[in-house]
Amino acid sequence: MRGMDKFSFFILFGLSTPFVNAQNLVPNSSFEEVSTCNVSSLYDAMENSIVDWETYDYSTNSPDIFNECFSSGILQLPNSAFGYTFAQIGQGCAGLGFIPSTDHREVISVQLTNQLQQDSAYCVSFFVKNSKSENQEYYAKNLGVVFTQNPTNYSEVRSLEPAIFSELEITQNEWVEISGYYIASGTENYLHIGYWGNNLDYQNATDSQGLIYYYVDNINLITCNKDSLLSVVLELPNVITPNGDQINDLYNLKTHNIKSLEVQVYNRWGSMVLSYDGLKDSWDGNDQSGQSLVEGVYFVNVIAETKFGELLTKNEFVHLER
Repeated sequence: MRGMDKFSFFILFGLSTPFVNAQNLVPNSSFEEVSTCNVSSLYDAMENSIVDWETYDYSTNSPDIFNECFSSGILQLPNSAFGYTFAQIGQGCAGLGFIPSTDHREVISVQLTNQLQQDSAYCVSFFVKNSKSENQEYYAKNLGVVFTQNPTNYSEVRSLEPAIFSELEITQNEWVEISGYYIASGTENYLHIGYWGNNLDYQNATDSQGLIYYYVDNINLITCNKDSLLSVVLELPNVITPNGDQINDLYNLKTHNIKSLEVQVYNRWGSMVLSYDGLKDSWDGNDQSGQSLVEGVYFVNVIAETKFGELLTKNEFVHLER
């Protein structure tokens, strides 16, 4: 059994769904547009330079803006105050900190170009990068997106739960995409990115008093097809040809909105020869011990749970040809 590529860091749902409208509703979505490059401090960049983005109160909420054009060295990419990084795209990005010892959390906000439409579906994505500030090993899962009707405030940071966030531990110092979908209530005017909720899930293995810091860039909010997003797909191929020609060498199921997936393979005498997690692995024509199975017809049974809590079973006769 050979390991299948994981989700390539697409979090929550893989969004290959056709777009209804390709217009991004997030203005200045990659922090490119600034009113001036002549900035002297982190405060100056956030309050007086970046276009469209804002904070609720810089004295208690102090996110950072970085750009290659800024005159101050601590604000310039790639050598900024919090480490070495290029933007995910273009020449600008934001930075958000969280200090566990004081529960200090930073949030950055923007008013959308249009209010979200009731019961419409929106594909959401953004990129984050763990700065590994001061070479610390850490992560925070609740770095995510919140939508509100009005600008947020200090108390809401702890009471609101993110609509889109990472379920994985993003510890690597490279850009990672977080994506998902959101069904609107029809009142949302603002998008916020920050550290949310009362039960903030984080780990700081080096120093619990230290700073957890992520760069943020390339934020997209696009109307997408609701029916396709909510559809459940579970399709089983009927052939596997593990001969090394890279065509049907692996038995991969086509899935969408599947939360768990057990795959069971039986031989012609009804004996199970293989069982595996279909969301993490794939069948390469071998049995549970790694021995090659003979050519012939096999019976594949799958037991799945959808992301909406529905239990499904499906089976198929599969031809193994070498």
